[in-house]
Amino acid sequence: MSSGADRLTFAFGDFTLDPNRRLLLRSGQPVSLRPVVFDLLLQLVSHPDRLVTKDELFADVWNGRIVGEANLTQAMFLLRRALNEPNLIVTLPGHGYRFTAPVTRHSASPTAGATGASEPPAAAPVAAAPPLSLVLPLLGQVAEMTALFGRRYEGFYRSTRPYSGRDGFYMHDHLLVRMGPDGLLRVRIATAGVIADGWVLPFQNHLFVICTEFTGGHLLFAIMHAVHSVEVKVLDGITLNNSFDIMRTPTATPVIHHRIADLSGDAAADDARLLALAEESPIEAEGQIPEGIRAHLTPDVGPRAAAEGGDWLLRLPVTGSLSSGRELAGP
Repeated sequence: MSSGADRLTFAFGDFTLDPNRRLLLRSGQPVSLRPVVFDLLLQLVSHPDRLVTKDELFADVWNGRIVGEANLTQAMFLLRRALNEPNLIVTLPGHGYRFTAPVTRHSASPTAGATGASEPPAAAPVAAAPPLSLVLPLLGQVAEMTALFGRRYEGFYRSTRPYSGRDGFYMHDHLLVRMGPDGLLRVRIATAGVIADGWVLPFQNHLFVICTEFTGGHLLFAIMHAVHSVEVKVLDGITLNNSFDIMRTPTATPVIHHRIADLSGDAAADDARLLALAEESPIEAEGQIPEGIRAHLTPDVGPRAAAEGGDWLLRLPVTGSLSSGRELAGP
């Protein structure tokens, strides 16, 4: 049996972390963690409410072994998924992480064994979750760019894009973009009762958007031109999603996002405002869309266009981008 000095445990919220037994409990029930994820949590709770740098984590969790940031990013993702408490760990982009919950340390009584008190039985081993094979090796650079430029993109947007369900019509979505607790830009898209949540990832001269749409259960993507000014008024790019036909046909279209309002600073009020905005009819006929916007959103592409000096494929060169810090005419 270990001595009392060896039986230090950490308590935070509904959790108890027992380093001696390599065990994390939530409300008395074991939580499955891979060994490296357990060590990562131990380092964070051992230094609550202060920055734990990446260098410290590489030294203490990986014992100085040479590993890339992708290993740390994946381990942190698995830890957050296991805890299922998004605000426990705050990312300080480019620097490290801070464990924000109050942590209480407990030491077992050194006389517990002599008085006959029995220890709680060790929990049965729990199979560790398999490692994820999907890792974003450039996520550290994305986080650094978000820390530098992410705030300029926060706000409400109204999109305009060709409507795949009917020729000659256009669709409007409403978007809420704001910084998340993990230091990444989050986006929520609402369109006539359909909700999608995801991330806006700045990298080099573009914004990469990855979302999950929950009504139909599919992913949607976009690549937007970034804006190199203090304020963002318009974003444009190309989106790829599934149409709402029977076969959910993959469809790529140009899209323009007009910034329509700033955030209020009250997250709950902003969420409610997004849903209210999305109650408007999302479909407009082409006669209601300014001619310049229509031309930008419906370029002529393909063999015939290429033969006449146009584009063979749907693409959006930066020279034709409408992404800007200035207002454009249109919706």
